[in-house]
Amino acid sequence: MSVPMANGLRNMADKTNIIHKKKMLLLGLAVFMAYLCRMCDFEFEIFQLAGSLRTYIYITIFYLWGRSIKRRIIQKQVQHYLISIAGLMIFWIMIRTIKYFIVDNINASRYLWYMYHIPLLGIPFLGLLTAMSLGKAEDYKLPEWTGALYIPTIIAIVFVLTNDLHQKMFAFPENGSVWSDSKYS
Repeated sequence: MSVPMANGLRNMADKTNIIHKKKMLLLGLAVFMAYLCRMCDFEFEIFQLAGSLRTYIYITIFYLWGRSIKRRIIQKQVQHYLISIAGLMIFWIMIRTIKYFIVDNINASRYLWYMYHIPLLGIPFLGLLTAMSLGKAEDYKLPEWTGALYIPTIIAIVFVLTNDLHQKMFAFPENGSVWSDSKYS
């Protein structure tokens, strides 16, 4: 009687393996499509369309990754941190898209650039909290003292977002020349 059950488990494993391979193929195809969109000629209409498509691809990948965390990660705290990282990645891509494809005001563009630093600082911080939580029990909570680790990240984010008041994080040239890295992001 154990032979039919073993065959059933083997068939399930084979189906799971095929599904996994299909997902990996789709992911690879999506990344390749995003790369092709990046290589598009910089003619405005094509650039806009390719940029929008690339944004949609990235947001979809990050969203699906965040959803898959719910199924794959048992520990609630790690699950929460990783889903927050996925959310910050989506936020980052959205800010980048707004900056380069919608806004043409220099001041608004600068504030959007400042907002980049929310995920730039938040993702490594959440990665640290995730690393500190790994290998623990399902219901594990980090000790209360780790709440103090939020302080440097929050202070850095506040300093970046208020940079125009003090210019301690970034200083800009007096002549107001604008350098853009739109071709590199």
